[in-house]
Amino acid sequence: MERKEIVLLAVVFIAIAAAVFFFLSSRNAAGDTLIENSLLVKSKDPVGDIQKRIPEKFVRIEQRLFAGNTSNNSYVAIMSSEIARGLALRNLNVTAYAIVEGGDNVCFGTDCTGASIIVQLGGCNCMRFDETRVIVEGDEPFLINQSVRVGRLVGFAVFKKTG
Repeated sequence: MERKEIVLLAVVFIAIAAAVFFFLSSRNAAGDTLIENSLLVKSKDPVGDIQKRIPEKFVRIEQRLFAGNTSNNSYVAIMSSEIARGLALRNLNVTAYAIVEGGDNVCFGTDCTGASIIVQLGGCNCMRFDETRVIVEGDEPFLINQSVRVGRLVGFAVFKKTG
């Protein structure tokens, strides 16, 4: 090989390496955090964002369910139960209510408003935040497989807050 070819190959290699590095580093530019290599949290500071949205004593979990007897409701209930367990282990009073799409709301004597956590079926497969709430959204495998991890993360955030 001539010197020109070697220099050209080196320049091409460096350009490819720089492009790969830029792509990998910009993937997280939005501030996403990956917990234990599998739970995507749309936040640079997941613990702090959870702490800002979870009240000191009484926590409401809103379950977004579907009318009829569908297994999708079971997936939402599994995730909600693990989150409630994580909070209850930290001595918080937790209640869950259901908002049923196209049906009656199931509140069991509690106020169907003011949830600080929402669990719903959807395409995000992540934990994200709006101004006042933690939103856990995912498909069937996510809601089942990440339920313990999400519950532990929420419980840990509350523990760090109340310490």
